[in-house]
Amino acid sequence: GALGLMTALETVRQLARAGTTPPIGVRFVDWADEEGARFSRSLLGSSACAGTLDPDEVRDLRDAGGVKLADALAQCGIDLDEAPAAVERLRGAVAYLELHIEQGPVLLDAGRLAAAVSGTVGVERHLMTFTGQAAHAGSTPMRLRQDSLAAAARAALAIRDSAIDHSGVATVGRMQSTPGVITAVAGSTEMQLDQRHLESGELAAMFAEAQEACREAAAEFNCTVEQRDVFRAAPTPFDAALVELVRTSVQEAGGEAGEPIPSGPLHDATEIGRVVPTAMIFAQSDPPISHAPIEDSPGRALAVAIDAYGRTVGSVLVGAGEMTSKGAV
Repeated sequence: GALGLMTALETVRQLARAGTTPPIGVRFVDWADEEGARFSRSLLGSSACAGTLDPDEVRDLRDAGGVKLADALAQCGIDLDEAPAAVERLRGAVAYLELHIEQGPVLLDAGRLAAAVSGTVGVERHLMTFTGQAAHAGSTPMRLRQDSLAAAARAALAIRDSAIDHSGVATVGRMQSTPGVITAVAGSTEMQLDQRHLESGELAAMFAEAQEACREAAAEFNCTVEQRDVFRAAPTPFDAALVELVRTSVQEAGGEAGEPIPSGPLHDATEIGRVVPTAMIFAQSDPPISHAPIEDSPGRALAVAIDAYGRTVGSVLVGAGEMTSKGAV
């Protein structure tokens, strides 16, 4: 996001203005396609650097207009097959720090302006395609229909109940049916499913129940269902020592140390945290809404979070300098 990018950029500028050479290199990174809105595959750039991006698994993903991910990258001069080489960019990295707005209500509810993040949840993201038979809306009796949209809707509600039972979250962000006209039974319906949980076992149970719900709904409405895997991410705990540095920095910047909070949204730190010691800082969201025009954060929260970010970077550099003097870096 803009907050994290501009804070990191200004931190690098401040280091340059100081006129001294840091004990280790400091890099500012603007990751490609964190959101994944176009192809439903998040964290594209950071997963390439982390070594978890398999070109063969994503090359045929298509956007709403039918354009393949590999072709879209090629139009920008990027060869998807070169993605594995990106791991070299992180070789020797000793720490990664990211600042982001919380995008939720936890900090606002607790009266905290900023906080350290303990880690990010696991994610299962899939396309479920229900296939029935397109038919005339007037001449086809209800009992004889093969209604793919009805099957998808039934499954979506069951998946919602499952998420509640497991204290997780599940979202059907999009359904698309064909032929897509008011006078026809839906012959085919594609459902985009996103499930998240902090615990790997609970997430696996949620996904298994989602698969069963889709099979049962398809059978109920005389349809079939096929699954296509889009994206998976295991829960990622952040580096305990770095998280503690952030907690201290938040307190020094005028916030409450408090306990670290988990992140429900994914961030590039999710991928980088698999290979490099990682930490994040959240700034309070008020109103606690994201992905909407009213998204905002108060100036006091931003000031504390930005200050804490700079302090944490400074602490990491001091620690690296001490290790360098001892020959450990």
